[in-house]
Amino acid sequence: MDLNWVRVIAWRVRGLFGGKHLDDDLDEELRVHLEMLVDENLRRGMNIGEARRAARRSFGGITQTKEAFRDQRGLPMVETIMQDLRFGLRMLRKNPSFTVVAVLTLALGIGANTAIFSVLDAVMLQSLPVRDPQQLVLINWAAKDWPAVVEDLEGSNRKDPESGGWLSESVPYQVFDALRTQSTTLSDVFAFSANVNAFNVQFDGEPHSAATEPVSGNFFDGLGVQTVLGRPILPGDDEATAPPVAVLSYNFWKGKLGGDQSVIGKTIVINSLPLTVVGVAPPEFFGIQPGEDNDIWVTLQMFPRLVRALNFAGPAQYGSEAEAAAAA
Repeated sequence: MDLNWVRVIAWRVRGLFGGKHLDDDLDEELRVHLEMLVDENLRRGMNIGEARRAARRSFGGITQTKEAFRDQRGLPMVETIMQDLRFGLRMLRKNPSFTVVAVLTLALGIGANTAIFSVLDAVMLQSLPVRDPQQLVLINWAAKDWPAVVEDLEGSNRKDPESGGWLSESVPYQVFDALRTQSTTLSDVFAFSANVNAFNVQFDGEPHSAATEPVSGNFFDGLGVQTVLGRPILPGDDEATAPPVAVLSYNFWKGKLGGDQSVIGKTIVINSLPLTVVGVAPPEFFGIQPGEDNDIWVTLQMFPRLVRALNFAGPAQYGSEAEAAAAA
């Protein structure tokens, strides 16, 4: 930076914070100049009144000179903002009730903006903590009318505003299985439950509540997510005759179970059903639904038994619909 510019900036900052002292210096300097002009006019033969009027005309407007000097010595925009702040504070002190309303309004506005940004950041801005997140696609179907073969759906189903038909990402397990085994254009097709349920959990006799998401056996492999302890859920775990297993989230393992290093192989009871802990997910992995943090992952085959153990719904609601996701 040019040395002259450094001096100018330093002078302006000094003018910003030393205004009263500089104003006194300016007044004294202007007074001395006016007296010198008056004395010169007196030597020319003018009387005292004429000498003073002529001196002021020759010097120019005193007020305009002061304003021009202040503009040159300080930072006008900053000074204006400070003046507005001081005025605003004086008005707030004079009207306490208005002050309370203004502060509450600002607090609500800041809080709402923070909450909105947090949601947008989680849902739209941050990438999923998986391998090649840009290659993930969510498979959905469209139908002119509600399909006769669809009795119930887990997750989202909505009207198509253009065709008037139905759209959904939920498919029966059999459809997912067909997509997984017959697809020739996708590197892998895996599934997860559309709804994350808070289930009752017991570990070493301690009760907990945990958001539990059922996933297909190739879920972790398809996402490229490795565990920090043990192993992920594998395709063989999602067989109907396979022993029930669970993978814990890092936060649940660390926060609720105290980071027990011997957790692998232990039994965790979910809705009165025992499962074997086989792995702990990495700390950055929350799942693939932004805004939702999962605590435990189980297999899709196990999910109907977990829901049935609640005794909350009739048999028709114990299907194994899932949302199918694919890695292109």
